[in-house]
Amino acid sequence: MSIDVKFFNHLKHLSSTRKNIVVFDVMTGSLLELDEISAAILEEAIVFGTFSDEALASARRLLLYKGFSSEVISKGRDIVDELRSRGLFSECCKSFNPRSLPEAPRLSSLTLNVSQTCQLNCAYCFASGGDYNNPLLSPLMSKDIGRKAIDFFFQMADHDSEEYRVFFFGGEPLLNWDTIVDLTSYIEAKAREVDKRIAFALTTNAVGLNEDMAQFIKKHRISVLVSIDGDECLHNELRPHKKSTVNSYNETVKSIAVLKQYCGKVCGRSTITSLCYDVPQLQRYLLEAGCDASMHGVVSCELGNKLGLSDAAFREVTHQFSTLLFQKRTLPEIQMLETVKARLDGGYMSLWSCSFSHALSVDSTGEIYACHRLSSNEEFHLGSIHKGVNEQKLVSLRNSVIAELMTGCRSCWARYLCAAACPADNYLLQGSVSYASSFNCYLYLKLYESAIEAKLLELREADDIADVDN
Repeated sequence: MSIDVKFFNHLKHLSSTRKNIVVFDVMTGSLLELDEISAAILEEAIVFGTFSDEALASARRLLLYKGFSSEVISKGRDIVDELRSRGLFSECCKSFNPRSLPEAPRLSSLTLNVSQTCQLNCAYCFASGGDYNNPLLSPLMSKDIGRKAIDFFFQMADHDSEEYRVFFFGGEPLLNWDTIVDLTSYIEAKAREVDKRIAFALTTNAVGLNEDMAQFIKKHRISVLVSIDGDECLHNELRPHKKSTVNSYNETVKSIAVLKQYCGKVCGRSTITSLCYDVPQLQRYLLEAGCDASMHGVVSCELGNKLGLSDAAFREVTHQFSTLLFQKRTLPEIQMLETVKARLDGGYMSLWSCSFSHALSVDSTGEIYACHRLSSNEEFHLGSIHKGVNEQKLVSLRNSVIAELMTGCRSCWARYLCAAACPADNYLLQGSVSYASSFNCYLYLKLYESAIEAKLLELREADDIADVDN
């Protein structure tokens, strides 16, 4: 047995008293402050692995030796007992038992690769232009395949889930717009039959997007993520159009303007490469392009690729993101940082980092994979909409990315916050979904600690202002 708590002693100066010790309770996702006495009692329980009489007696001896009175020590113990009565500092068994997990897949997310082709020739494309190095794929998903995939998903979906998520992906999904329109209506009708909410999402280069598309996107509340990698020069170098006469940047920016006109907020997604790893500069580029929110992802590529980041560059990117957490507001809003802050605020706790645990991805021929980024990879092939899914393999893959079972993660204080980050990144960078990428591990640990520091600093400043006003 053990008590899983992370102490942030170096942040004492930011606590409400500038003396309290900041701690993070891993099992509840709670951030709180303890005075020196209650913190010492908790730490001794951690050393002993339990709040036993022996642990409490040891804490009392240490505190008496430091000069604290018996009365003060008793008050500290009362504080710890009160917090424990609220469910904090629970004793947990480190030998995680996977048998406690559902034996059958619980699915609530579907990715449809409606187009396996693209107008662009992106320098870092993990999908090899959309066909994932699979020449047997049909360039466009037929409406019939799409509807069968939806029927298949609804048969397997978790009936306890209040909402199902459907992603249109590619290649470039807008190249198969008529099928998107048809499948959207089909999904909505199916959802009404079983009384489920549907959340749609679409990742696109936005080339060729028109007003009719924008109106449909607004009407059906489709969340759109537009890929844009910088200013005109940088974007066109990384994401050139296959037709040399077409300026892909201008086409994307024109479409962003159309989306803003009908849908309001637009989120842009940039890939960070060696050509530009200045995050504030990328933010300015996205703002100039018309984006209100942003996502940034470090390029995933093989060692030696000229677009990959060096270790020093990755550390610099991490430092930039950490610094941005201390800003009251960033423009465009960085969704990754907002997620980090929200998870700390809301007592977030998850065994899995993403939809890998509850999603299916279907390619244009109806073959099913565990992740859209790992499409056409036999290691993650689960079956087809025609012959069914290998549920045993699906559950096995899902369990292989549980942070509690991953070496280096199961003892980490942030394991329920980042949950070993992206399994596809882990596979592409480390060769296995079951080992957290050292880059992402470094990034997220820095981000969560910086977010804690930024939160405490904000509260400290608010207290100081209140003191002045009084």
